[in-house]
Amino acid sequence: MNAQDKKAIEEREVALVPLNNMVAEDLGQGEKIVNEWLLDLSGNQIDLATVKAWAGAVPIVGNIVALFDALGDIIHLAKTGSSDPLDWVSLGINLIGVVPVPPTMAAARMTLRPVLFLTRQQLKKNKGDFAEAVISLMVGHLGATLMGEIETFVERAETELPGILNNAANTGFQTLNSLADAIERIAKGEIDTTQQRKAIVNSAQAIYAPLEEPSLWGLLDRAGAVISTAAGAIQYGATEGYKAAASNTGLVVKLVQPHINVLKGLAQLIRQMLTALANPATQNSIAWLLAQLNAGLRKRKPARRLSVNTPAHGSGVARQKGTESRVEATHNEARPKNDPRCNLNGTCPGTSKSISFARGTENLVQVDFNLPGVFPIAWNRTYRSSLDAYDDSEFGARWITPFSMRFDAVDEGVLYHADDGRTHSYALPKKGKPLYDPVEKTLLIRVDENRLALAHGHQRHEHYLRVGDRYRLVGIIARGGARIALHYEHQHAGKAVLSDLITYQDEHQHRHVQTRSMSTAASARSG
Repeated sequence: MNAQDKKAIEEREVALVPLNNMVAEDLGQGEKIVNEWLLDLSGNQIDLATVKAWAGAVPIVGNIVALFDALGDIIHLAKTGSSDPLDWVSLGINLIGVVPVPPTMAAARMTLRPVLFLTRQQLKKNKGDFAEAVISLMVGHLGATLMGEIETFVERAETELPGILNNAANTGFQTLNSLADAIERIAKGEIDTTQQRKAIVNSAQAIYAPLEEPSLWGLLDRAGAVISTAAGAIQYGATEGYKAAASNTGLVVKLVQPHINVLKGLAQLIRQMLTALANPATQNSIAWLLAQLNAGLRKRKPARRLSVNTPAHGSGVARQKGTESRVEATHNEARPKNDPRCNLNGTCPGTSKSISFARGTENLVQVDFNLPGVFPIAWNRTYRSSLDAYDDSEFGARWITPFSMRFDAVDEGVLYHADDGRTHSYALPKKGKPLYDPVEKTLLIRVDENRLALAHGHQRHEHYLRVGDRYRLVGIIARGGARIALHYEHQHAGKAVLSDLITYQDEHQHRHVQTRSMSTAASARSG
């Protein structure tokens, strides 16, 4: 491995996101990374389901995000073989989030983990300066989890850090040895598959309450349930993994033995490495990060004084209300399923060549013509490379217009194909129970058995009528009473297509445009 490849492996990005923005798919991404590593080192003979079923119990607190990140750090250290304590900082921070003792400090340690990652990220960017916005984010995070001032919290963390890291090292030592032993025993076929073994595993897991001190591997089982990994599939995977390993014992042992040795070597190193991170004189150590944060907090401007009018009778009250917004740090985020809307928050969503950053899709817009009026008609054709539902579009494969939007009925839900070519998946709402999309800021309404309405705030309402397995656009109502009706009297490839657009102001017809004349105008413009 060359130096550049090693650096790329060691530098793991960390995302700091609001806790309520994390989704099950993000946890699934962490599980996927660990599972792929196990399959790779064992020649596809050992997977995470097998390890979860047969590894020894390692008590931890129930922070599944920190747990997956800690396992990811172990994988990275196993790949690089680094003995530099600073390469162990990320593992140390993540283990702080899962170490179970003392139990009275569990909430404080889980709160400290995102603060440390945010501090590390900020110091990399600004070399010692803390933006007020970053400190405000930390204050909001602290307020959502613990009561008290951030200065007091950081000072206490500095004092308690040596003990916290010592406990984290013990948890890391148990985790590494548990993982190495499980891989070795599975590879050698030394697994007790009797009902007695299953009973022991089940009773051991029952000892730990979900919010107190679950087993490390038991918590992964619960996470598997959260991310739609069925319990039956876990047991099946364990059994199949055992059978595969048992039938190829010599080959599997040969494959995994170097990795087992690395894991056991890391277990012997972890106490030394994490203890070194408690030294504030070591730049970029965890103690140094806390010292820098403490110094940054002392530099910030004093809080604005509160003023109050004193009434003639009685006493006045001044209140300061703080924000509460818990954040979480994670190395693992699922790939985006959709591209962002470019005009939603002003952030550039793609390259100057119309390639989206999120998914790499290509987007092109062709403006054919505009017709003014009480309901202006902007005839824009949009191409999006991911719009495969429109492969048979009358405007060309994967081209859509503001008047060819539709909903497709899929199982118990619908797919909404918007005029910018992006597709959104929704559950089919029940009548009287609309669904709100907080990202797109739209409200999906079930009008009746065959009609849907999509409200874009108070500015615009789209109306759709079901025909077969599609809901086609039949009208748009704008704020102020202007509206447009769509008629489908033409046939294309055996199906009805748009033939007329009729605009109204209230009940008075304003313009009647036939799509045949629009096509002629568009052709003349293109020519």
